[in-house]
Amino acid sequence: PNEQIIDTIRREVLEESGFEMAPVDLVMIESIGNIFNFIYSGRVIGGQLKTVEDSESIEAKWWSESDMSSLNLRYDDILDVISVVRNHNTSLAEISCHISRFIAIEAHNRMLLRVVFTVTKENNSRYVLIKKVPSPQLPQIFITEYLIDKLEGVLSVEHNGVPQSPQDSPHDGLCITVLAKSRMPYEDMNPITGDYEWMQMSRSLYALLTRCLDNPNTELIQWRIKQTVGYIGGAVIFNEDMDVLLIQESKASCRGKWYLPLGRIESNEQLMDGSKREVLEESGLEIETTALVVIESEGSAWYRFTYTGRVIGGQLKTVEDKESIQAKWWSENELQSANLRFEDILDLIHCVRNYHKSVNTSHNSRLTAIRAHNEMLLRVVLTVSRKSDKRQLILFSSRPTPHLPVCEMDPQNSLRVTLSSFLKRILGQNFTADYQPLGVLSVEHNGVPKHSHDGICFTVLVVNGKPFDDTVPMPSPYKLLELSPALKSLTILTGGTVDTKNEGPVVCDYSVEQQFKDLRMPYNRSDASKLIVKETVFYKVAAVVFNDKNEVLMIQERKRRCRGMWCLPSGKVEPNEQLVDAVTRETLEESGLRIQPTALVVVEHSVGHWFRFTFTGRVIGGQIKTDEDEESMKAQWFSDKDLDDRDLRRDKEFTKYVIDLVRNYNSVQISGNSLKLPVIRPHNQIIIRIMFLVKSGQNSKHQYLVSKAPTPHLPVCEINREIPIFETIVRLLQKIFVSNKSLQFSSMGLLRVEHNGVPMGSHEGICFTILVHCPVPCEDMPAIPIDSNYTFVQLMSTMEQRLNELVNQNIKTIAFLYIPR
Repeated sequence: PNEQIIDTIRREVLEESGFEMAPVDLVMIESIGNIFNFIYSGRVIGGQLKTVEDSESIEAKWWSESDMSSLNLRYDDILDVISVVRNHNTSLAEISCHISRFIAIEAHNRMLLRVVFTVTKENNSRYVLIKKVPSPQLPQIFITEYLIDKLEGVLSVEHNGVPQSPQDSPHDGLCITVLAKSRMPYEDMNPITGDYEWMQMSRSLYALLTRCLDNPNTELIQWRIKQTVGYIGGAVIFNEDMDVLLIQESKASCRGKWYLPLGRIESNEQLMDGSKREVLEESGLEIETTALVVIESEGSAWYRFTYTGRVIGGQLKTVEDKESIQAKWWSENELQSANLRFEDILDLIHCVRNYHKSVNTSHNSRLTAIRAHNEMLLRVVLTVSRKSDKRQLILFSSRPTPHLPVCEMDPQNSLRVTLSSFLKRILGQNFTADYQPLGVLSVEHNGVPKHSHDGICFTVLVVNGKPFDDTVPMPSPYKLLELSPALKSLTILTGGTVDTKNEGPVVCDYSVEQQFKDLRMPYNRSDASKLIVKETVFYKVAAVVFNDKNEVLMIQERKRRCRGMWCLPSGKVEPNEQLVDAVTRETLEESGLRIQPTALVVVEHSVGHWFRFTFTGRVIGGQIKTDEDEESMKAQWFSDKDLDDRDLRRDKEFTKYVIDLVRNYNSVQISGNSLKLPVIRPHNQIIIRIMFLVKSGQNSKHQYLVSKAPTPHLPVCEINREIPIFETIVRLLQKIFVSNKSLQFSSMGLLRVEHNGVPMGSHEGICFTILVHCPVPCEDMPAIPIDSNYTFVQLMSTMEQRLNELVNQNIKTIAFLYIPR
């Protein structure tokens, strides 16, 4: 904190090596999500090489390039970094003029990406994309619909970690200006619409960008985006009696519990080889994989591939080793009483058991294709039935060469969200909720050699059960392809090309029409891998509990990264668990006290990441913890003064703020104040419902906004997890009130939360009902344009008194706090 990045570089080098250095160039940026690593080159200008251990490091030493291969490295990814900087320094010697690249000291409060997006005309003149309003500028957050060949590199980085005066708050944002170019020429691109336009480059800008493109190693900062992707592999194996193979865990955290043989795919390893290795190491049995049956995903950061196969050798493990205690065959009935590590494997076993029942003798094995990719890609096989003749059509993109639609996965969102966004962009006005993913047709990955191409490509089959009206034009460059009767080639399924020379309806050289017909029926779904999408949303709970002296209950952490720090009893909601049950369990495990939750007082949320539900309640049993166990070191009652004197795990001011919110809630005693606990109601999405109130200036009666179709209901929308929820509310209301930005309103908090975590994996969504109050009188609302699908309805008298209290005393609503990443 309070430090410029270049000063950090100098300090770290001095503390860890003993040398003073002068940074010369910012050569490379590595990023994993919102973690940025800035790699500088530099030269030594003073100091002594460290030979005596201190708190920062043991020693420092010079290593030759040949000696690096024998080093015991903490992580071998630094070999690539060293190679990049070495090549950069070598390239510098070959050019006559070079301006050193440093981070510009310029303050930003947000994480911004500024794009220099260039395109070339046939006459070799270059254009750059600009935003016209409010004044001409480069796009700061712009997702292009065009094919970008690659990110050429970074032109500049702007950051200022030091406030201008001690009274100012720091501004830890960052702005990265990147250079990208279009793969297609200007003449082939769609017209720019909206606030953007192409501007011809000036001579000086043309010369600068030409120099950058000609000498990327020296003139551009390399940006390596490290995907935080983990691949897990394993298998569900049955014997002749259809008993399933499980292993007993030896890890300390889950010792003695049973689980499927699953584990992380190692670097320099194929998915199938990693899965077979895990089964052999943990069960002692050698298997031959016959099919990939289930793919689970959590965002685009975690994938688990579950194969099935048959035993071809080895001996069932009966003696414990470092991998597992033992392995055993379990019947379907015995599984019900097994002490499982997690119950998520029951669904996996069920899926694979059904697969074995449905697969027929003519079925082809479904295994991962060994094909290299550098990105996380999603390829779509979208089929529709033409309304006029019921013929099957498939969607393809005609540029730059005909291919199946493909997009890069959004690292901040789940595969389902990425697919839905991609289909909306492709289909435009033709998109409806009838387009549903049916399964995965193929998986392409190559893990060898390590770190060379760790990407993956999923080909997903999407169908629409309703007839398609092909008279509605498709957005360019997408077209519908009619499948011919003759099956000659399946090259399009692996990224091949198609013949589009004929005018009119495009007919492909091959047909998979019958195959698609089989897949579309309630069928034999054994030909498409089941895809289970786990949303990247975590539910956490916390408890603020007071004793008779108005002291708050705190627990002392035992985890290594925060050992000894104090925090509220809190933790993650487990699968197959309700929110109220989770806070009761976490408080008991960490403090030793059994509580009865009485109200949900605070909900915190972070963009696309997590929700934390803070309850209050009263102690109804148990003994306060004084001895350390696996959950915490001890628990203790704290006064406000004690909080000031202790080292807290979370920000001290924020923790005290949450505690004060709960204390204020408890102090307000209003007759008829019912318990505010989550409603047990299932949802499949993360959605938001709005109670939008306006008040009459004549009789003080309220009206509320409703959507008229299909039946009257409160306005509702799915949460866009890339932006704060309040921004989602603003966008929805602007849509309803026809982009009337002058309309003022204020959020009064949450009215209720609906969630049902049981049974596990069935409906893990949530619904927040938010109270929004508008100061504009009812009588003035007709002058404000409103979408025809919405109207205002008089509030029932039974609700009027309750909502009057909520508007006048918002302590009765649930506080909704946004926590930046």
